[in-house]
Amino acid sequence: MLLFSWLVFWASFGFSEECLKGAIHVHSYRSHDSKGSFKEIGQALRTQNFDFVILTDHQPPPKGVRPRLKIKGVPVLPVEENLLWIEGAEVTIKKKHQVLVLGSPAGKVLWLRGHEMEGLLEAKAAGAFLFLGHTAYSPKFPYPDMLDGVEIYNPHMDIWRAWRHWPRWLHLLLSHKDDLRKLWLSFLRHHKTEIKIWHRLVAGRPLGIMGGNDAHQNVRVMGRLIDPYDASFEFLATYVWAEGKSEEAILKALAGGRSYVGFPVIEDARGFRFEISSRTLSATLPQGAVGNIKIFKDNKKLGETTGESLSWPVEAPGLYRVEAWRTVRKKKRPWIYSNIIRVKESDLSATAP
Repeated sequence: MLLFSWLVFWASFGFSEECLKGAIHVHSYRSHDSKGSFKEIGQALRTQNFDFVILTDHQPPPKGVRPRLKIKGVPVLPVEENLLWIEGAEVTIKKKHQVLVLGSPAGKVLWLRGHEMEGLLEAKAAGAFLFLGHTAYSPKFPYPDMLDGVEIYNPHMDIWRAWRHWPRWLHLLLSHKDDLRKLWLSFLRHHKTEIKIWHRLVAGRPLGIMGGNDAHQNVRVMGRLIDPYDASFEFLATYVWAEGKSEEAILKALAGGRSYVGFPVIEDARGFRFEISSRTLSATLPQGAVGNIKIFKDNKKLGETTGESLSWPVEAPGLYRVEAWRTVRKKKRPWIYSNIIRVKESDLSATAP
């Protein structure tokens, strides 16, 4: 078996771990652009069998916007037996880069406009993890060394792209006005830009991945709320293989590469695996699922197969990952994005016959 250390960066998972389904990048009434309550968020998550949620309310609020509440000092997040609530924040630096602060230290920082970087460093020093958010807008993020991970998918980009072609946008709204699941499914696209940026950032060192729900429950079109929490959480989820259902275990799994992104709007992706053993990469879809599985090395496709699993021999060092696609409503759509398995020359030498 290849020798793995944290430097090699795991995307394979120990069988003692459990697969947890989470919503990350979620806004509530504590943000200037949302009125959603904890009750509404929790109800939507429980309905769809989520295990955890990470709130990322805006900090500090934009200039000219009076904050309703500061995270520091607000009542503690809900405590539930089957749903873990984790604190976080979304912070804008240099007026254009969004950083997602994941972990309870985000709620202990006094966020001040003009001092966002100090707040980020304080939160990180206290144990929070920093993920690049809205990745497509930050192709040249100026502080890559501070990052622990990357948001490789955010549905706002899909909606924005649809809006730029407003005749199609209008057609989609009118066609699916009574079925939000079909409406959101019609927005789903492969995010080449985000994946390209992710590969560029991860080339230098390991980084975790997540999909950002960016849930606000605040978009109305022709009087119709099109982004209720139910629709946002049904659309996208981040799955982690964690050693227990705790904040520490979940954040450690996210930053350590033991996560993947899936789209429950197609089918729940809980249980997917991507791992390596004896110089062979293996991807296994959730039990009973069949899809088109594509394997990539350094972001270039090596091959693909249709079925429940894929096996691929490792012949050269590089960054390996897989995607699973499904045909839904007569169109091929992305369903699962794995994390990266990093194979080094020394790993291959160690297993040479």
